[in-house]
Amino acid sequence: MRIIHRSRSLAYRSPYGAAAAGTLVHFALDITDTPVWPDNISLCYAYGLQRFQESRIRLAPDHTVDETATSRRWQTRIRLPDEPGLLFYWFEVKTGDERQYFVRNRDALDGDGRISRARPRFYPGEPHDPSPWQITIHASDFSVPDWITGQVVYQIFPDRFRRDRRFSTERFAAVHYPERIFHENWEDDVDYHGRPETGYLACDFFGGSLAGIEEKLDELASLGTGVIYLNPIFRARSNHRYDTGDYEQIDPLLGSEEDFSRLCREAADRGIRVMLDGVFSHTGADSRYFNKLGRYADRGAFQEVTGGDLSPYSSWYNFHRHGDQLFYDSWWGFQDLPSVNEYDLSFQAYINGADGIIRRWLRLGASGWRLDVSDELPDLFLRSLRRASRQEKADAVLMGEVWEDASHKISYGHYRDFLFGRTHDLVMGYPFQQALTGWLSGRHPSFRLALVLEQIRENYPLPSFYSSYNLISSHDIARAITTLAGQEDPGERSAQARISLTGAQRSRGE
Repeated sequence: MRIIHRSRSLAYRSPYGAAAAGTLVHFALDITDTPVWPDNISLCYAYGLQRFQESRIRLAPDHTVDETATSRRWQTRIRLPDEPGLLFYWFEVKTGDERQYFVRNRDALDGDGRISRARPRFYPGEPHDPSPWQITIHASDFSVPDWITGQVVYQIFPDRFRRDRRFSTERFAAVHYPERIFHENWEDDVDYHGRPETGYLACDFFGGSLAGIEEKLDELASLGTGVIYLNPIFRARSNHRYDTGDYEQIDPLLGSEEDFSRLCREAADRGIRVMLDGVFSHTGADSRYFNKLGRYADRGAFQEVTGGDLSPYSSWYNFHRHGDQLFYDSWWGFQDLPSVNEYDLSFQAYINGADGIIRRWLRLGASGWRLDVSDELPDLFLRSLRRASRQEKADAVLMGEVWEDASHKISYGHYRDFLFGRTHDLVMGYPFQQALTGWLSGRHPSFRLALVLEQIRENYPLPSFYSSYNLISSHDIARAITTLAGQEDPGERSAQARISLTGAQRSRGE
């Protein structure tokens, strides 16, 4: 017996790919090369997100087919639910006492399936083999602002991009901490040793600034840049600034609030938008909120726990005592990055409130946010953040840092609400990046690249797919020029792949 259902063919499933809530979907399945026709065929499905409800529909045979035909079709239609979520489906074929399942073949470019004796698995925490097919059900009103689609996005690590014409080493002296290392020579190597008494702390600085970026806007525009994505620019101890010290203040090494607003205005005059990096799963230990080192005037949470004085931020963090020792939750165990409780109402108000951080920087000129470690932020917090963004600026964009297929991302034991129209507009395209650089470097065959791209095309809602951030490297991974070193003509093949794909592209001089 041969069974055929190709999810990427409109003859077998229509409409193609992800679908809006309430859409009527047609399913068809063909059987050929069998001496005995099945007694019945069912479309089995499971719908949900946090929890799933399973059910089945018996498919109707196509009676217009001649009884002597060697191929027959079974089909049905389903009206998708009104609530966004995931619908997983597969087929059960019963012939006499025999029962078999037709499940997704993960290696089929056309979305075909394979016969299995076992039903598919899809619940979090279990191996997804055999696998079902997936339909991503997104909100019927889900849309992404037009300005992000098809743009070249230029990522800038502010400290290393450009010193402005007014630069002086006196700027270093104004924000000196004993662990910091300042490079007078822009061409110095990065100091990855740190000071002998501290070791490496990512505290060496070169003096790039917001004004330096502004001075290069004409050159960026000449490259076709439509969006500048800035790594964190708020006050922090380190050069990467993912250890936020004060969400309300531009890091003095980079400039001022006015410098930021002017950069946004000048960029807008050239048709360029500015996107900020929001780090909300943790703060710095050296921050006005935690204040472990006592460098801020505010009474921090650490000071309340160790000294007894009340802090407005103490409920943001989780502390634990074991005997005389004090511990606190931190991001991946890094003590410089205490984790924040995003369910805390005062933290939610501070970030997402009417006068919160999200709205504040949109008012000052930003056009959107890239959300650091999105999969470590609760869905409730993300939905609140989206509402705050859109209420403040109707065309504000939210981009999430997600390293896998975001349509069925699992973290903390459940599927995440990422691409259904309630949180992110788009995500960082790391599956694209890994498949493309693997192909360019010769590690992966063309088939592997095509398989990944087809999966994303099928699973992502069209608004997210057409604005996907198709990067080839970032601050979190090796530069593409390093990854592809020694390969034959990677530049030409990379360009060919990029111009043939949709989504937001990115230029970093790769």
